[in-house]
Amino acid sequence: MLLSVSTKGVTTAVALALSEKMGGIVPVAVAVVCISGIYGGLVGPWICRRTGVHDLRATGFALGINAHAGGTAMAFGINPTMGVYSSLAMCLNAILTAMVLPFVITWLV
Repeated sequence: MLLSVSTKGVTTAVALALSEKMGGIVPVAVAVVCISGIYGGLVGPWICRRTGVHDLRATGFALGINAHAGGTAMAFGINPTMGVYSSLAMCLNAILTAMVLPFVITWLV
């Protein structure tokens, strides 16, 4: 279960590949990624406003890292600048997670 849930911060395609490679339960990984993306896209902008983050770039970056595709879609709907930063963060997060997560999981497990 840990192997499947550990991929929640990346897009579905990357989570699918990582979960399969590490021996996780692929349907659980996909479900967790979809739920976190939808929930983060809906609640993320509100949380940023409530915590005092009003910069479009910072909000977009936060949405891209935490809510990946769902957050990026929401960010583009709010403002194009926010969407660009969200897309950048989503891509960087996917690359870094794909390179680092297998090593971290083997070290922890």
